[in-house]
Amino acid sequence: MSAPHDLADLPLVLSAEETADVLRVSKWQIYEAIKRHELRAVRLGRCLRIPREEIARLLGGPPDDEAT
Repeated sequence: MSAPHDLADLPLVLSAEETADVLRVSKWQIYEAIKRHELRAVRLGRCLRIPREEIARLLGGPPDDEAT
């Protein structure tokens, strides 16, 4: 995934691997953060998806509706 200039450029939901790329950590760290309830994820069958707004919250940024 190429680095977007703004969080608003990210898709609405990201995989653990995409989230790891954005946060520049390993995907295992993402799984551990989800397990510790530090990062909210949505489970769709066997897939985990992390909402873009959750990444903004983690980074202390404004919610999606305020980012423009």
